[in-house]
This record gives sequence, structure tokens and C-alpha cells, in this order.
Amino acid sequence: MNFWEEIENKSTTGSNPAYIYDKNNEDKFEEKEILKNISLASSDKTNDIAVEKSSIADTELDSVDVVIITAVETEYKLACEIFGNKSSPFFFDGFKYSTVFFEVNEEKIIKIAILKQKNIGLISAAIAATYSIKTLNPKLLLMCGVCAGIENRVKLGDIIVFSPVFDYGAGKYNNGMFLPDYRQRTLNGEIKQIVDRMSVDIELCRKIKDSWRVDIGKPSTELQIHIEPCGAGAAVITDETVSEQIRNHHRTLIGIDMESFAIAEAAYETSIKEVPWLVVKGVQDFANPFKNDNYREYAAHISAVFLKEFLYEYFNN
Repeated sequence: MNFWEEIENKSTTGSNPAYIYDKNNEDKFEEKEILKNISLASSDKTNDIAVEKSSIADTELDSVDVVIITAVETEYKLACEIFGNKSSPFFFDGFKYSTVFFEVNEEKIIKIAILKQKNIGLISAAIAATYSIKTLNPKLLLMCGVCAGIENRVKLGDIIVFSPVFDYGAGKYNNGMFLPDYRQRTLNGEIKQIVDRMSVDIELCRKIKDSWRVDIGKPSTELQIHIEPCGAGAAVITDETVSEQIRNHHRTLIGIDMESFAIAEAAYETSIKEVPWLVVKGVQDFANPFKNDNYREYAAHISAVFLKEFLYEYFNN
């Protein structure tokens, strides 16, 4: 019995293996027991294996191609929805997660783990990122979700690609004055080239915005993608004087969140070889007293859609 006959035999006898492979390198097959049936393509391309479009979840966390970290439940649920995960979440070492097999083209399927941090903030993000890198050995470490933008520099509902990113609380106090010491992390060259192309693609911007199919919770302005400096810190900001103080030390600041620098720092420091990282967030407010959650779900949604489009670009290049 040859290899493909063996696959057909297994798929009809109920053992339900999935072979995740790259047809350009057919020696590298990985057999996984999965929770749902696979279907074999019936076209002339007899080497194609089609994993069901609804995503498939493993019951244990092992090596994956991509980790997507989210900070809160809304971001986690929307990321799972965008990547087609319909299975119940699992819990491993206290982390809530789902795994999906994602088809980036007709010849390649990648495995993605979507993780939710245990709590919001820099420390929890650093723990989740370090755990993911050490345990899952991903090729990419990503994050999506929501952030605050700097008013008059971005619009509500815009997308921000965080680069460079820094910890705006790093520095020292001397005689009542804060002296910042901002160490920055920037995207690697390959990822930067891809997001640069995406940021000027008007049709892509419209596609991402239109993926939110209702008018409720969606801004009327055109979506723009920004790649500019952002700061991360430990506190939720609802006082525009705080963001102004940060801008006094970093005048090109465009966005603020509570996790991004931890993701970038963990990717840079945790491994012998640096793991490429990318943090993408939707602008839900301006970190002022008028802060609300009117655009929260939309902002989380579009950031996950951006990552999905990014993965197509990254793995097809």
C-alpha cells in the first residue's frame, strides 16, 4: 500500500489523522490525531488534502507555526471568529487557548495557537509571550486587539502597527522629575516590508473595514493603517495630560497600549534566535475622559482581520 492509499484507508476507517504538509517538500509530514474528519480532495490533484474549513483544535498545546496573543476576552473571541475556530477553548498551564489549522494557499496549511493572557498589562503579556516562545517554538509571535490613539494623529477605527514600540514608564525620578529611558524595539526587515505594502493598499483598507458587516459600532471615516511609534505602560489612561507627557519625550507617538512592548521584548530576549513579532491594534479611544467602548469590538475585529491578511502575505512570500 503506497502513502496516499494509506491516507485514504485511514480516513475511511475512522482514525481521522491529519497530515499537515508542504507539497514542495513532501518528506515533511506530521501526523496529528484531531477532533474532526478530514476530507480528501477529489480533483485531479490527488496529492491535495483538504482539512475541513471549520477549524480543528488539538487537545494539547505543542509546537505551532504562529502564536496570536490577546489581552482580554473580547479580543480572544473575535480572533477565534476571524480564524474560523468553532471548537470549545482549552486550558493549559492556566492559559485559555484554541488551535486552528489555517490554509494560506492550496499547498500549505499552518497551525496557529490563539492564546489569552491571564490578566491585562505588561507583566502578564511578558509571561504569556515567554511561555509561548519556550513551549510552542513559533515561527511568528503576533498580537491583536485594541489600543488608544493620539487624537488628531489617528482616527477612531484606524489600525496601528506598533513599530517602534517602547515602555513609556522606563526611566527614573530625580528631584520630582521623570527622566525617561526609552529602549525601543522595531519590526524586522521582512515583516516591515510586508506591512509597509499593506499600509498603502487602499483596497485592502476597504476590505478590512467592510468585513465588519453592520453599521453599528463602525466609524464613518475611511480606515487607515499607520506604522509609527507607540508606547506601552502598566495603567489604563483616561487623562490626556498623561499622553501629552509621553509625547513630550517622544513627539512622534501615535498609540498607547498595555502589552506591546512586552511582546516585542520577549521575542527579542527569550530565544537564542530572535522570534519575529508583530503587534497590530485597532484604535478604540483617545485615552481621554471621553473614553468609552463604542468601537471596542470593531477595533478588535479589524486588527484580527489585518493579521489574517498579513499571514497570507507572509507565508506566500
